Amino acid sequence: MNAIKVQRDISNKGAWTSLLIGGPIGVVTIFVFFFGVILLLAQLSGEGLPGMGFYFRFRFPSIGMACALVISLWFTGGLVERCLLNKQGLLLVSLKYSAVTNIFIWTCFALVDFVANYPGFDIYSGLLLPLIMGLISTVLSSFTIGLLICYIIRKRLRA
Repeated sequence: MNAIKVQRDISNKGAWTSLLIGGPIGVVTIFVFFFGVILLLAQLSGEGLPGMGFYFRFRFPSIGMACALVISLWFTGGLVERCLLNKQGLLLVSLKYSAVTNIFIWTCFALVDFVANYPGFDIYSGLLLPLIMGLISTVLSSFTIGLLICYIIRKRLRA
């Protein structure tokens, strides 16, 4: 019985670490990118109409993506712990962590986009754009914030 409690406590350490570090950074990044694109479109066009189109097209998928990120970080934090306890390499664990998190959040983005924009849903902005952005964000986060979170979880497990 005691071993089960220890395993649950360990799993909660990784989940909390992942959520407390990755949550604020990820949610802020999503909304900075979202509103940054709107401002960029307004600057490039000299008017607000393209930015409004982007806003009305992707407002619900962006909110769904932020919510999916918070949920995903909890579960992937536990995944990181199990992988680190199985003596897997830090870079491999970071790649798994980032891949699972990004697959989940970009799938939620595409699904919410499909539901919210059903009559106007197209393949490029609905499926191809999330796929490309998911690949880019997986690679970037594997070597930056994902690696940092995995390192901190490994450090907390050794303590």
